[in-house]
Amino acid sequence: MLAGLAIFVAVLIALLDWNQLRGPIEREVTRATGRSFAINGDLTVELSLHPRIVANDVFMGNAPWSHEPAMAEVKAVAFRIDLLELLAGKLVLPELTLSQPRLALEVNRSGETNWDFAGADKDKPVRIPAVDLLTVDDGNVSYRDARDGTDMALEVKTLAANAAAPQYGLELQGKGRYKGQAATLHARGGALLHLRNAADPYPIKVSGEVGTTRFAIDGM
Repeated sequence: MLAGLAIFVAVLIALLDWNQLRGPIEREVTRATGRSFAINGDLTVELSLHPRIVANDVFMGNAPWSHEPAMAEVKAVAFRIDLLELLAGKLVLPELTLSQPRLALEVNRSGETNWDFAGADKDKPVRIPAVDLLTVDDGNVSYRDARDGTDMALEVKTLAANAAAPQYGLELQGKGRYKGQAATLHARGGALLHLRNAADPYPIKVSGEVGTTRFAIDGM
């Protein structure tokens, strides 16, 4: 009896069209952030103790005052959830992969930031999930500050294990203008997991130029 019920449930889940959940998810994120949100591609789920969820063509709208329609666009977001940790009240993602993420960060002339979500509950602490393994493929971030003429375009990616420099897991390259002056930047840092523990030294190596000034940092 129980075996038959388990098989029935497994078949039912296997036949479930997960795309039917896109609407409720979109409405909840829009309600929580005050921004338009859409999953324009397929939503798929692979069930296990660490179910894998993939959302394709994810879009989040920008602040009303921005000239850019999207604050964030991601070709695909894929992640796993640890169900045992979730039952204990902890949100743990053993894996998180972002494919072709595009993020626009802006500050307007009045000092308003587009990452300040009007719909968010300011009194409710934000639960940031613990991520065991983060992979960023072909990421781009732009940062503009209308108050001082800063306009930087940055490329972000995670690095594969390298025997010559095993301490580095993240790379960032950028160019544009910083406070009105031509600027370039190249940086490598440790894996983001290093930032969890304040006692764990975070390796960083940065070089660049702002106007006629050159700078370099290499340390922990």
